[in-house]
Amino acid sequence: MKFAIILAVISIIGMIFGWWGHETASGEHYFREKTSAIPFFVGLASVIGFLIAIVVYSVATSSMHVFAMVLALLSIGGLIFGWWGLETSSGRYHFDEMAGMIPLFVGIASTVALPVAGAIYYFASR
Repeated sequence: MKFAIILAVISIIGMIFGWWGHETASGEHYFREKTSAIPFFVGLASVIGFLIAIVVYSVATSSMHVFAMVLALLSIGGLIFGWWGLETSSGRYHFDEMAGMIPLFVGIASTVALPVAGAIYYFASR
């Protein structure tokens, strides 16, 4: 269980670093063109690490309810992101042309993950 907490803390630090490297002027200045992928991949790996930490914590505490609820919340967030990216003018501005596939696939994956979260929650309570 300590491993899951340590991994979650490291993942949160990585997510902050990824946000700083992509979304702030000082981060964008520091990571110029060739190294601009570093904050993206650190942030992506941190999100994956955070999800792994949640799974490890859920298994260690024998509570799949926590995992199911987190998966449901992430699915709802993905659905909102997909709607924003496809249906609003600011979303279409950020994800134009081929980049529009990102919110589309996130919305599809979230649509699949939400019933899976419900099934996990249902079978965990039996």
